[in-house]
Amino acid sequence: MFTPEDFKRNTTNIRSVLLNMGNFPLHHQLRVKRVADKLSSTRLSHHLQMGLSTLSDIEAGRRRIPLKHQKKIENYLYREYWCDGEYVGPIEQ
Repeated sequence: MFTPEDFKRNTTNIRSVLLNMGNFPLHHQLRVKRVADKLSSTRLSHHLQMGLSTLSDIEAGRRRIPLKHQKKIENYLYREYWCDGEYVGPIEQ
């Protein structure tokens, strides 16, 4: 199983690895999903309606997720399906 430290060392083959995301902090989950979804930081920051520097700081663990963005980030992580940088639809629960 990958740890957050493994992810920091190698993000190029992340799509070919199955991860148990429950073991990752939210900021690592956010980056892993963004990379796997082939989204740029700019595109995701627009989707989440937050500044690019805010997203960058959150993904790096330098900043906590602001309360006003918590729900949007949870929706992106757990309820939205993206493929090759395009929104496909909601994840069926």
